[in-house]
Amino acid sequence: MLHIAKLEKGEYQLELENIELQSLVQEVVANMKMQASEKNGIIRFEANGIKQLNIQGDRLHLSNSIRNLIDNALKYCEHAPDITIKIEQNQHYAFLSFVDNGIGICDHQKRLVFEKFRRGVHGNIHNQKGFGLGLAYVKRVVERHGGFIKLESEVNNGSRFYVSLPLIAK
Repeated sequence: MLHIAKLEKGEYQLELENIELQSLVQEVVANMKMQASEKNGIIRFEANGIKQLNIQGDRLHLSNSIRNLIDNALKYCEHAPDITIKIEQNQHYAFLSFVDNGIGICDHQKRLVFEKFRRGVHGNIHNQKGFGLGLAYVKRVVERHGGFIKLESEVNNGSRFYVSLPLIAK
């Protein structure tokens, strides 16, 4: 909660460093595999032939954001979670997509999930731990890095989160 409050007030200075994005994602995925296997789930990371993407970022906050997106995909799935993370790029941005087979988010809830203390109301999700801060935090971290986040989802048909982050200019 402190991180999001400081980010919102502009009181938190990002600890920027050169980060190789694929390595960061692979590290978080490796750390989350046990949690996925406990639910008979799988997490895939596809780099689509991309060798190296460098961004200027705060390793702690970006790791936490990736972890949060994966954690939500694991939590909000009524059967074995199947999560695919893909990375792509254009000349200026790296694009990460997080696709899951979870319970999905209804249309009127989609715009609210990035607000603090908001959680979807589909299914019995309130048995899940949390305060409704995770996606609000992710959005603020991504925006503080000069990127954006987008959500596509359908009830009972999973969610797709798209994150863009600016590449280091060559």
